[in-house]
This record gives sequence, C-alpha cells and structure tokens, in this order.
Amino acid sequence: MFANDPLITTLMNDYQAHPTHLEAHKRLVQLLLDAGIKSQPSRSRKAELLSPDLRELTGRQSITGKPTAKPVQYFQRIGAVAQTIAEIMGSHVTIAEPFGEVISGVYHSLYPNRLPDGHDNLDRFMDSWEIFSHAFVDFRSLKVTNGIKLND
Repeated sequence: MFANDPLITTLMNDYQAHPTHLEAHKRLVQLLLDAGIKSQPSRSRKAELLSPDLRELTGRQSITGKPTAKPVQYFQRIGAVAQTIAEIMGSHVTIAEPFGEVISGVYHSLYPNRLPDGHDNLDRFMDSWEIFSHAFVDFRSLKVTNGIKLND
C-alpha cells in the first residue's frame, strides 16, 4: 500500500536503532497530546512487551471527550489536532465553526475474516452496508460505522 513511501520506509528499517527517530516520535506524540489527543496508552498485551520508551508512545489515538456530551468542545479539539497535523505536514486545514449539528451513525464491531453472510469481500460489504468509516484495530477487529448520509 505504501511501497517506497519515505516515512513508512524509515519506520520499517531499523526504526529503533536510530535515537533521533525515537526522539522525533516522542515530540510528535507530545504535540498531539498538547492538541487534545487522549493520553491513554495501549491496553494491548503486545504493547506490554515493548521497551518502556516505545510503550509510552502506544495508544494515544483518540480525541478526549464525547461528541454528544459537549459537541463544541469536542470539535474544537478535533480542529486543534487537525491543525497540529497540518502544520507538521506543511499543509493547511480549515474546519468550520460554529458547529450547527452533530451527525452520528451506527457502530459495529466485526471480525475481519468473517464478514456478514452474503459478503465475499470487503469492497462489496462496504458498498452494501454503506460504510461511512472503518478501522482495522488489530488482526481480529474491524470497526465500522454506517447510517451516515451527508448528501441526501
């Protein structure tokens, strides 16, 4: 998927052997924490096998708060994180404010190797279920959200 990508190549080729890579990763995680990323480390048992330096960089992938409880604060955090990532990437992002409404869908947790009956591949499944977003959390978990239509 990312063949010849310089970032992925760096991460896959002796990432731990270069102290500057670890320091850059720590700075990135700290910038994201400062912007509003949740500070909870990974709960994976595999993360426990990592060295303390690497373990402290695991997890920390979600935005703190709940969109339904305090939507304005939640989406301001999303904006701050998006802006931080844009600055790191040398880009620009615009997130509209004020927020007018919160749209939510239906969340499903599935096994990636056992799609619902009648679906022999991921593409057809995603099309027929009208998947809005998806994430392979690990090799045993596929999280999907559907029921969101932005252009009706």
